[in-house]
Amino acid sequence: MDRLRPMQIVFRVDASSVIGTGHLMRCLTLAKVLSYHASVAFICREYDSPLYGLLEIQGFVVNRLYSPIPNLHNDDFNSLDEGLLNVPWQDDAQQTIDSIKYFESKPDWLVIDHYCIDKKWESALRD
Repeated sequence: MDRLRPMQIVFRVDASSVIGTGHLMRCLTLAKVLSYHASVAFICREYDSPLYGLLEIQGFVVNRLYSPIPNLHNDDFNSLDEGLLNVPWQDDAQQTIDSIKYFESKPDWLVIDHYCIDKKWESALRD
């Protein structure tokens, strides 16, 4: 880590009426504390949640991931987890990787709080 730049921490979290808001609120609490020592940003899939605006009001950058095919039903996916992500996990992982490229530097930490993100997704983001 380059000591001349602040540590970069990115949260990958979603909130919606289906998923709930607890994940995002927990991450927001942690992000506020970490922001005293690091640059903090969020990557969130675009849902019906007005809470992403709350993140921005608090001064955090929020990169929103968009679903290529809106309003898919859970039976369009291989698992319930993909249905809650609204895209296959591989697409979500790639979109997250693409979103990270817009930050000034590669994150030092990627904090994930999500029902639908598992070891396969995390392995895809390891680099």
